[in-house]
Amino acid sequence: MKSVYSIGVMTGTSCDGADLALLKFTNLHSIWTEKLVGNDSVPFPSELRRRLRIAQMGRLNVVDAAVLSRDYSLWLSTAINLFAMSNHCQKSKTLIAVHGQTIWHDPTRSISIQLLEPATIAFETHMSVVCAFRQPDLARGGQGAPLVPLYHWLRARQPEFKALRPFAIHNVGGIGNLTYITKNSAELTAFDTGPGNALIDLAVEKYSNGKKHFDKNGAIAKANIDSIDWKQLERLAAEEYFKRIPPKSTGRELFNESYLKKIPGRGAMLVANTTAFTALTMAQAY
Repeated sequence: MKSVYSIGVMTGTSCDGADLALLKFTNLHSIWTEKLVGNDSVPFPSELRRRLRIAQMGRLNVVDAAVLSRDYSLWLSTAINLFAMSNHCQKSKTLIAVHGQTIWHDPTRSISIQLLEPATIAFETHMSVVCAFRQPDLARGGQGAPLVPLYHWLRARQPEFKALRPFAIHNVGGIGNLTYITKNSAELTAFDTGPGNALIDLAVEKYSNGKKHFDKNGAIAKANIDSIDWKQLERLAAEEYFKRIPPKSTGRELFNESYLKKIPGRGAMLVANTTAFTALTMAQAY
């Protein structure tokens, strides 16, 4: 029986910090199984988050982007080292799978740009690094997104999930994405449905003058649920991206501060309508 360990590291479209997970993979009779050993979430320092958000707007020159990529990677290295230490990792038996921070995603031109210096992380952590997950799919004419459906598909093929097929999984990150697993698990349908937390977080920041970055437990939206402007939201949900046939993917290039201006309402109602719009676009994807 052979076992290897991997630290998965993700900083997503929401741009709020890093999620880390340590998994143990075991090969028994040519069948791989995984076990979650530990996990953690580490928020970005406010200044690093501010710089990353500017990068997501496409406003950095090449030199500034390179400096930010270095600083981001050094911060990630520290977070990974602390996480590895707290979980008693044997670095010689552990690899790091790290995505990087997406700052621009345009599958129509086969590009997806992530800030990341894998050599820096490998040097600082003394562990092997695996990265550039989107580019092989883009090179083959794919969307390069979403990422998680491949994991959903691998899990769905395991015997304990056979009775549940067909089923769908909806991942709500900064962008929402859907994975549909067929009954025989031979086929996989996956695509970005539209905004996830990205627009809601922007609405909360606007409502709170930057004092809050998310709507904890949906409390603001829930308090105003009876006043949702469904007619205007339904008009927005009929726009071109939502009518497009999958495969498709999107990001902050579309669902950003400019798009938020289309959502009706001010203050708390902006948060509520943005949350309702996000839920509506997810539901109609089915």
